[in-house]
Amino acid sequence: MKPDRNATVAEVYAHPLGRDIIDKILLQTGRSATWVRNPLVSRLRLRQLDKFLGRMFGPGFVDTLVDLLADCPESPPRLDGPIAATWWKRAVFYQIYPRSFADSNGDGIGDLPGILAKLPYLDDLGIDCLWLSPIFTSPNKDMGYDIADYRSVMAEMGTIDDLRRLIAACHERGMRIILDLVANHTSDEHPWFKDALADPEGAHGDYYFLRDGDVALLASTSFLSTISCDISIEATKNTELFVSDTEIVRDILNENIEVRARAYEYVIVRLSEMLWKFRQMLFTSAERRLAKFLLAESARTAGDEIRLTHEETAQYLGTAREVVSRLIRDFSQEGLVQTSRGCIHILDRAALRERAGA
Repeated sequence: MKPDRNATVAEVYAHPLGRDIIDKILLQTGRSATWVRNPLVSRLRLRQLDKFLGRMFGPGFVDTLVDLLADCPESPPRLDGPIAATWWKRAVFYQIYPRSFADSNGDGIGDLPGILAKLPYLDDLGIDCLWLSPIFTSPNKDMGYDIADYRSVMAEMGTIDDLRRLIAACHERGMRIILDLVANHTSDEHPWFKDALADPEGAHGDYYFLRDGDVALLASTSFLSTISCDISIEATKNTELFVSDTEIVRDILNENIEVRARAYEYVIVRLSEMLWKFRQMLFTSAERRLAKFLLAESARTAGDEIRLTHEETAQYLGTAREVVSRLIRDFSQEGLVQTSRGCIHILDRAALRERAGA
């Protein structure tokens, strides 16, 4: 592939770096990889997408992409001679759960000074690397894997200085040390989580998935036939749920034609909504879908204030909350909307209509 503005989407996607970049674009726009394989899309040239991508990621995006592709080989370079084995493939590891390993002060809890005192023993065993399970500040509701502060050590295990001394002693013996860093989630006592809980639309709001209420089950397919499937719904406010046996529902439908007609009408409406959502997801960008949705909600409520969280909006659009948060932030910076906790205010309806393609 010649990396220039005339390269097609298919050619860029065949390049390892190009594929990675396009996959990330698809994720942010709420599309799947099947979109790239569509002949109408795969044959588009980068120069034809300059304006579209520039509006999404800033001017000069296509030129930057071309430069990156030109600097990155399409296949990794061949290495002459044997490949040196990495140290960890031959090393002997020793995992330690500090709380139960060695107690230095008699309080019944293992600690870092206790591990330090055991280093000669571990060295005699021929250990090359120590792997410590979480030692960071935590309420310990999940065995230390719920971290409240990544920059401090649990008080019962010691201090940052104790950790520094342990690392230095390991290095003096030619041993390495690995810390178990839990980056997938935090404790509910972490400042980021507290901030997100206080302001879901704030700086840390999209760091977490915040959900209220219980999960309920709905099976409208029982109206139609013996088809069965599991469907989950989430209540966004206090809700009463009535559950009835499928056979009882079918008996009622068979005995009362008016109820059956209303049930079928309900199912048709729901199926139409689903088909419309699928069509939007397949053929309309997330930005355009959001603009359309905000205008539709504004018309439905007869006002410029839309009381929905980013999570609820994402569910309506069939995309990720992170995508909605990014788009609303972009809309806000451009003066189209203004956000507050659990609410979106439309400021520039004309510009929003333009984004919606209306």
